[in-house]
Amino acid sequence: MDLLKYPNLRRSTFHQFFIWFSTSLVYYALTWSTNELEGDPYWNFFLAGLVEFPATLSSMYIAKFYGRRKPLSNASFVAGAILAVYSGMVARQDSKGKLALFMMAKFCTVISFTLLYVYSSELFPTAVRGVGVGYCSTAARVGAILAPFVAHMGGHSQPHLCYWAYGLLCATCGLCILLLPETSNRKLPDTLLDGEQFHRNDVIISCKTLSNP
Repeated sequence: MDLLKYPNLRRSTFHQFFIWFSTSLVYYALTWSTNELEGDPYWNFFLAGLVEFPATLSSMYIAKFYGRRKPLSNASFVAGAILAVYSGMVARQDSKGKLALFMMAKFCTVISFTLLYVYSSELFPTAVRGVGVGYCSTAARVGAILAPFVAHMGGHSQPHLCYWAYGLLCATCGLCILLLPETSNRKLPDTLLDGEQFHRNDVIISCKTLSNP
């Protein structure tokens, strides 16, 4: 309940809930959907797992040198764009092109998921950091629970609409991330009041930036 007492902290908390839920749903839905790809299902599943190694290593480099918010938002937007393109290729027989797009989308989703753990732990004030990240992880688990059902229904009815929905979720996550403050090289909040001021200042700066391009 402490996370909901202050308006800016409450807004940030709900944004993070949505981002964690959507990112987890898309990540696990793509993992479950490897059986729908053309070719050897074992090889496709192996590649979907293999792509996570460079994605995770890349996210460590990105977080260290390029910050949190923009790389995370860019990864979500790119994943959304790739999935939108992929949705129009589902019915085609170009297996190599489709496989490449699918793995690129999985690569970007893994980067997003990895960066979220670092980003959210810095967004929440120290006093409620464990609780905040815990609830975000709970939202992610809800997305993971729904993912196999969504992938199964989409694969047997309207797969192109399913991937289009994944892309829309990723793009919406990218927009929500832009409404959150950058945490890299900044003094992180300790108390709830620090957290409220931390998010309030960023909203003011963002509004000034948008009004004065």
